[in-house]
Amino acid sequence: MQNDPQQVQPEKRHLQVLLCPDRNVAAGAGTAIVSLLKNAADIVSFTFYIVSSETECEALKKILLPRFERMKGYGRFEIRFVPIESDELFQEIKPRLYALEKKINRNLSVATFYRLIAFGMNCYKEDLVIYLDADVLNTENIGLLLDSIDEVTPDKNEIVMAVSDRKDQNDYAVSALGMKGEGYFNAGVMVVDTAKWRAGDLSRKAFDFLFERQPKQADQDALNVVTEGRVRWLDNPFNSIIHAKNPEEKLKEGIVFYHFSGADKPWKPWLDPADPKVALYRSYMLILEPDESKWWDLSGKGEALWRPSSIHDFKLTARMMLKKGRVLSFLRWRLKQIRMKARRLGFWRTLLGF
Repeated sequence: MQNDPQQVQPEKRHLQVLLCPDRNVAAGAGTAIVSLLKNAADIVSFTFYIVSSETECEALKKILLPRFERMKGYGRFEIRFVPIESDELFQEIKPRLYALEKKINRNLSVATFYRLIAFGMNCYKEDLVIYLDADVLNTENIGLLLDSIDEVTPDKNEIVMAVSDRKDQNDYAVSALGMKGEGYFNAGVMVVDTAKWRAGDLSRKAFDFLFERQPKQADQDALNVVTEGRVRWLDNPFNSIIHAKNPEEKLKEGIVFYHFSGADKPWKPWLDPADPKVALYRSYMLILEPDESKWWDLSGKGEALWRPSSIHDFKLTARMMLKKGRVLSFLRWRLKQIRMKARRLGFWRTLLGF
């Protein structure tokens, strides 16, 4: 999909942005794209790459493309859907990858690992790609990030630009992963030099590490291990962790990217719309979908931005229905929760409350 080229100024910078969502986070992926267009379309033209499975790409197209077709006046942007199945390494490791997904964390989606493949793909127009998790929101002009990108040259050693995580994460990296203590980054926002990534065969090295070690933090651990010593550190405003459900956490001045961590994402209906964090996020959702009745699909029909898909989602949706006095809906979502939990943990563990 490409927006009207007549609206483009030829002198604008061009940026590539990569997301690796599945249908369950379509609301987040769409809102992340909208936030960049709203805050940077006057200085940048974009190509957005969405890498996911063939099935998920088709689902995401149905949900997102009609909404982006309406977004005229946001400069030049192109959205490219790239099936992960087109990659040879993915085809080689696919059986082991699906097994790994459940061994490390039953709550993980296999899409979590797609970025490790995506950085090594040959689908990009340029070498540098900005990667965003689907729960990231751009709230300020990205001019400072452009300045940092301009400092990356082929003769320099850096492969990744990222923000350092908490000190306890660095300690974990030393004790559990055998890293040298030079830093451990949160992988929600990264700038990746894909040419250097491919030259180092880092996709394969990352999966070799994952299959051998099965680390606690999965692909984020693998990313840190295979790029150790080749990271340019960004300041905190480029990946500021925040939790939508925590009323104690406040918005700050000068944040370029908010990263909404945790299971309760700001697009989910049980979040308090009066919380400034949630209100800010949903102001961007309104650009993506002005009709709020199409934000959430609690009936299993239509192409709304979000529908419950996890044990946690089913539990909180059931609780929300009970608060509204909708007893039958409460029972329906509670049953969905129990069924999924039984499939994940087994009947007896579910019955006994493990």
